[in-house]
Order: sequence, then C-alpha cells, then structure tokens
Amino acid sequence: MSSGRIEKRKSQPSRNRDALLNEILRDGFEVMPCSYCFDHNLVCKMIERTKRCQTCVGLGRSCDGTGVPVGVLSRVTAEAKRLEREEIDEEEKFLELQKQINEVSARLIRLRKQRRSLREKGIQMVQRGLQNLDELEEMERKESEAAAQESSAVLEVQANGGFDVIDWSTVGLGGGQLLTGLDFAGGTAEASAGNASGSR
Repeated sequence: MSSGRIEKRKSQPSRNRDALLNEILRDGFEVMPCSYCFDHNLVCKMIERTKRCQTCVGLGRSCDGTGVPVGVLSRVTAEAKRLEREEIDEEEKFLELQKQINEVSARLIRLRKQRRSLREKGIQMVQRGLQNLDELEEMERKESEAAAQESSAVLEVQANGGFDVIDWSTVGLGGGQLLTGLDFAGGTAEASAGNASGSR
C-alpha cells in the first residue's frame, strides 16, 4: 500500500494570488509604504494594475497604500527645497531693494526740506536787505544767542524770588518804558508827585 501524500490542488483564487505576487516581485516598483509595511518596517512594492502591495497580496489582506513611487516623493521633496532656496534668495533681494528705497526716500525728504529752507532764507534775505546767506546765518546766530541770554536772565531772576518777569520787548515796550510812568506805591508817577506837592 502506498503511503505517499496526496497534494491538494490550489484553488483558482490562490493561483491568481500567487501569480500576482510573482508579478509584483518581478516587475513591481517601490512605493510609499502602506500601514502594514510601515508598521513592520517592510519594503512596499506595487505594479500599475493593482492597488495592493506584494505583502498584502501574499497575506490576502486589504492594502491602504497610495501607490506613489518613492522616487516621485524624492523628486517632489527636492523640488520643494529648490523652490524654498529661490524664495529665500528673492526675499533677500527684496529686502535689499527695500533698504535702498528707504535710503533714497530719506534723501528725497532731506532735499525737499533743504529746498524749502533755502527758499525761506532767500525771502528773509530780501526782507532784511542782506546780501548773502552768510550774513543771514550770522544774524540768526546772534538772535539765537540773545534769546538764550534773555531766557537765562529770566530764570535767574525767578530763582532769586522775582515774579511776573515779562519780556517787555516782545510787546513793543523795550527799555523799561512801561515802568517810567509808574509809582510802585500805587498810581502814576505824575499823580504821586501831585499828591506830594499838595500836602506841603
């Protein structure tokens, strides 16, 4: 009696699965790993006409792989890095141009102020009968020094107890003209003089 084992024939689905697995192993390309291959650190390979990788086909399980070739992702990543470098370069150029624009704008504002100042000084020269800008600047310097001295004197008087210190020249009464006709005891000097003569 023969003791040989009788080999069970594979079903058609099993033969189809084996054929597909062999085709993937022979012609497949590496793709981004599906969940199963990723979790088990396996190389994930597919072919164009199927949505399952070789591991999932061999295990007879479903596959959630995207079918995106690893090379495509590498190219996308490389292109993204290239665009990022270009973006940085263009941004640096933009910032440099912005800096130049700011510098030119500042010079333009300064030139406009100088032009307005020169025009105003020219009008003052004509009004004061001066011959050149040097004379005008010298006069303005003296006026500025005089104003500073006057301000210093006023502050000194106030510091020593003086009150109601007024610059009478600013109201057209320079040289103490207002005080000429005043008697600090009250009334005018003329009135005080009259009272004095009447009491004799």
